[in-house]
Amino acid sequence: MHARNNPLPPVVLALRRGCCTRVKRDDGTVQFEVRGRHFKGVLNEDGNAIGEGEERADPWIVLEPVARAIGVVEELEAGEQLFTRTLYRCAKGTCMPRTGLSSNTALERIRAFTAWANQLATAHDRPHELIPPDPDGAVALRRFRHKLAWEISRLPPKHAVVLVILLDTFKDTSDRHRDTEWLLQRLMWLMPNAFFVISGRTRLEWAEPAMQGRLDYTGPTAWPGLAAQHGQPARATGQGGTRQHLIGGFSARDCNEYLARRLTTPAGQPLISPGIRTVITEHSHGLPLHLDLAVGRFLKIRRAGRTPEPADFDHTFPAPIARTLSDLRADERHVLRSASLLDAFDLDLATRAAGLTHQPAARRLTERPTISEDPYAIWPYHQHGAIRAALRTADDHDEDQWTPADWHQAAERALVALGLQWHNAGADTSAPSRTIAPLRSVVFIAVSTDGTET
Repeated sequence: MHARNNPLPPVVLALRRGCCTRVKRDDGTVQFEVRGRHFKGVLNEDGNAIGEGEERADPWIVLEPVARAIGVVEELEAGEQLFTRTLYRCAKGTCMPRTGLSSNTALERIRAFTAWANQLATAHDRPHELIPPDPDGAVALRRFRHKLAWEISRLPPKHAVVLVILLDTFKDTSDRHRDTEWLLQRLMWLMPNAFFVISGRTRLEWAEPAMQGRLDYTGPTAWPGLAAQHGQPARATGQGGTRQHLIGGFSARDCNEYLARRLTTPAGQPLISPGIRTVITEHSHGLPLHLDLAVGRFLKIRRAGRTPEPADFDHTFPAPIARTLSDLRADERHVLRSASLLDAFDLDLATRAAGLTHQPAARRLTERPTISEDPYAIWPYHQHGAIRAALRTADDHDEDQWTPADWHQAAERALVALGLQWHNAGADTSAPSRTIAPLRSVVFIAVSTDGTET
């Protein structure tokens, strides 16, 4: 789904004539395959997108209507590229610019089509096919969303479908004025029989009372599945926000399998050796972005004429931390760096380690997907391992990056905060773990600030 006047996605613009083929399988069934270039996740080792993308190893499997649509475009286009700056109508010899359709132009075309259809029905003496005037006025684009939902609801049972709409990287819609987010929320509200899947690095806040006035439909009554329950944050597993799920990182087995299948030889064997896959997996902490960056580095080394070795991947990448910091406010970045010295923390510990007097910044940070939560632990919050390692060992190049003196001061604040909790826990002899936990974090801070990985 693309906002008005936005270009087509790169994977579509890169399609060429003959990209879609009809394949008859051994079992007698037929499938349609589309081959082309893909761009998402194609990064160099610095985390920057490779503009030209790369040829997708496996084809996209599409439905027959998609294959027919590609065939129509091949008839409209004169060259090898399917989507150039103009689409050529071979029969008329004229071209149609590939520009967005404005609301006013769409309104005029709907009126012209209605007039043409009624004229045709009258000429053929078919009054029952006349399109009557709409009692609600002109048919504008904004009414099509609800119209589509209405049409789907009226399908016969044997043709009933569930419309699934995927919205990836939803964070990109949360600009200052929330214009795009407002448009998408209205779309979802007017299509209650469609299944929307939204992914992003932050949770949806539509059920929070504080959002009233910023969007049309807000609050727990409008979005009960996004509302917190039992006093727990909406991100807490099994506690609230039953329609929001925090997706964890890959397991070690998942990482190894992904890397084995990501690059293969013509014979289908993994191109990345088991030793390299093990090193990448250990440093990734299950973070998919780290895996993609490692694959990009692997290809870069091979293009340079050298055989990659495990030592080439025995480090972290700056891109994950750069993306994490870009989503945070200044005070949240401050708490994130301070808390990276702790293997686990609660709101009070993170706030004291950051030298702050109030907890809102720490509370907002715990709602980020880079922070996991174990409600049964003494300190319930944990930073993602890859992010924590990158914070301590990599230069994040952020405008407010810390100096060695800043890290030393943060370590001193964290030790003082731990000492206070250890002192308070000393009187509780029934829970020895409350006494041992602060001591473990003291050792962790000492090792971290010494520049050694734990």
